[in-house]
Amino acid sequence: MIQKLKNLFKSKREKLEKLLGQIAPLYIQAQDCDEEIVICFGLNEDFMQDLKKLLQNGVELRKEDITKAKEDFKAYVQDLLDYPNENLPKDLLDKPKELENWIIKNDSRALQIQKIIKILEEYFQNSAIQK
Repeated sequence: MIQKLKNLFKSKREKLEKLLGQIAPLYIQAQDCDEEIVICFGLNEDFMQDLKKLLQNGVELRKEDITKAKEDFKAYVQDLLDYPNENLPKDLLDKPKELENWIIKNDSRALQIQKIIKILEEYFQNSAIQK
């Protein structure tokens, strides 16, 4: 209940920043070793609805937001190249460029981030035209 009340008083801009912050994985360094825990937040339909709602309500979108989303996308792809998971094709693991292309075209999170970037770019372009 308290969280819902806090959300009522957040600006659209704060909500957008928090939402876009979910694109980048969260890295937690494990104590006393070199291992780290990586948490990827869901970019599901709820995320998309929240993003579209903020954009429809006229949130201030900055060019830096799009740049950050693109950087987060590149970092995500690079993480998969550096630390492949079981979902990647085994026959491409020793072919970095082909694996990168496969990730960009087939990985569900990569596709979702690209979709988000496209929505942001279209909104930014349309809002610039209207000014």
